[in-house]
Amino acid sequence: MSHQIVAAFDFDKTITTHDTLLPFLLHLHPFHHKSIRLIKLFPTLLLYKMGMMENHDAKENLLKAFLKNHAYNHLEEQAEIFAQSRLPSFVKTDALERVRWHQKEGHQCILISAGLELYLKPWADTIGLDVSATRLQVQEGRVSGKIEGKNCYGQEKVNRLLDRFGPKSGFELYAYGDSLGDKELLAIADHAFYRKIPPCR
Repeated sequence: MSHQIVAAFDFDKTITTHDTLLPFLLHLHPFHHKSIRLIKLFPTLLLYKMGMMENHDAKENLLKAFLKNHAYNHLEEQAEIFAQSRLPSFVKTDALERVRWHQKEGHQCILISAGLELYLKPWADTIGLDVSATRLQVQEGRVSGKIEGKNCYGQEKVNRLLDRFGPKSGFELYAYGDSLGDKELLAIADHAFYRKIPPCR
């Protein structure tokens, strides 16, 4: 059996210069709606920053405020537009070069992110990256505002990776991340890169 090498990339602030969830949510709404929603969310954002609210709960509050009852097919259309028109300008050149290097070496590459699969997959498809990310719960064609399954954060990133590639003993892992949500993933990596992208050989 050939030696399998996997490269797992976080997205926000690892491949990009900044977070992308809020820009996507704001992309969906007129200015006055954005302002009202952000004011209502201030307590949630404050509690999360103070460590008094779990990431999963804070994200669901955000999703409910912006996406609840939206038609999923409309969101898919807007996600495609966002992925094509906005996301490329957020991407770090050195991070994209690193992805390309792994691909050239024949490594299995995956984007594993707490961001929404809704807009990450259309972008990742353009560069040939697999994606495992947070999914929206959809009921009768509309978004409930809740997360389907678990937020792809922390230990869930490890669980998703092992579900995709099998036991860790079966592959060598390069992992790239920038935050607390990547800690568990970086901990199991053979080559862990925290807030840095090494030059390509």
